[in-house]
Amino acid sequence: MIRAAGVGLTEGSRIDSSPRPPNVFQYLKDKYKITLNVQFSPYSKGAKIPDVDVRGAYYDPELFAKEVIPWLEQAAKKGYEPSYMVLHESRINPALLRRFSEYFGGAPYDMPADEKAKYDIQFKNAVAFAEALKKAAPDAKIVAFNDYPSFIEEHFKRGFPAEVFDVIGIEQANFHRQPECQPSWYCMLRMRTQRSIRLPNLPELTVYSFRRSRGKFSLHRACMATNMQYQLGWHSGCR
Repeated sequence: MIRAAGVGLTEGSRIDSSPRPPNVFQYLKDKYKITLNVQFSPYSKGAKIPDVDVRGAYYDPELFAKEVIPWLEQAAKKGYEPSYMVLHESRINPALLRRFSEYFGGAPYDMPADEKAKYDIQFKNAVAFAEALKKAAPDAKIVAFNDYPSFIEEHFKRGFPAEVFDVIGIEQANFHRQPECQPSWYCMLRMRTQRSIRLPNLPELTVYSFRRSRGKFSLHRACMATNMQYQLGWHSGCR
């Protein structure tokens, strides 16, 4: 399963093993074909956008040339898989997420005008940042989002161009939120068909392994749940 899926360790991953093998990332790559991927460059993820109360990716041409370009060069030297994220958990109001989706019979989100204006600012910067990443690292995979489908949809509504990204990260159907979570795969497929949203040719979605901690999943159940998410994605036409 791991070899077929092409699993990668993201920026937020931890290696919980004892004793820990020397050069653990090379060990995982050689043994399981796992690579270190989905890294965050400067001014991506949750950067503060100046003069407004908004976080996201912040694009400034001079700062990009001064700090992001050298970071990309160092990432290549370290052996990172060229896969870089733009927006990570950058939702402005959690109320957008904590509702019953209209794809399952709920009411559409009634977004306040000030929140809409903030998303407009976030969208403008994210697109510019993704475009700059694509130009600076044309062979890299650009992960436009890592969030719930409802957040991703706000950017698609504004016309996030398919040509500036390659991957969508979904965080909804993961961790310890089963079985209450609303299926992310279904939301994304309905979004694609009903909203006429342009995505890369074949959607590529990131899936995060389920969290293990006291009172939540056992190691066995976490592995089984993660396996299920991969299979749901494949059967939904994703990879």
